[in-house]
Amino acid sequence: MALITCKPCGHEIAKSAKTCPNCGAAKTSAAASISTLIYFLLVAAFIFWIWGVLTPDAEAMDKPVAQVSVNWYEGGTLAKGSGLDWQQATTANKLATCADLLAVVWQNKKLSPEIMKTLRDVDDFKPWAVLLTAELDSAFEADPDPEQNKKMFSNQDVASTAVMVMAMSGWLAL
Repeated sequence: MALITCKPCGHEIAKSAKTCPNCGAAKTSAAASISTLIYFLLVAAFIFWIWGVLTPDAEAMDKPVAQVSVNWYEGGTLAKGSGLDWQQATTANKLATCADLLAVVWQNKKLSPEIMKTLRDVDDFKPWAVLLTAELDSAFEADPDPEQNKKMFSNQDVASTAVMVMAMSGWLAL
């Protein structure tokens, strides 16, 4: 019978033993250790991805947006629309819709405290609406195959997707 050393207590145990009879520690295999390491690396990578991709950076917040109407936040009609509607909409309509969606979440006090602190008047919503518009443009990016595009986006509604984007971005006080 082959013996190995228990890592926690140093007691010699049978290689086939699942736990150490001296300290009760479970024997870990190299495969289990590698699996655990891979799991933690994937979780860390996901956290860094979420943080980097979905956190507004100063450069994006400072970029000017072309004047699309007298009141940039008026005229949004896409909140109840589909991903296909979003793909066909004007930039002005998309931006106004995002402003409307953000305003509803703000009125219900569901935005994160960090974002709530930045919103003093309607123009403070604009950088957030620009970022949300960009994220929704990415989410609803058209598939080159028109039939596949129709299948993918005809049942995805703009409001639900926007809420998912805001939640994943850490914008919501959950």
